Amino acid sequence: RQQLSFLANNCQGNDRPDCPILDALSE
Repeated sequence: RQQLSFLANNCQGNDRPDCPILDALSE
């Protein structure tokens, strides 16, 4: 969970296609 919130903080909103959180959610 910490990792998720860290990624979320680095990509607020969905304007970042390279946002690593998208890959995490895909898995």
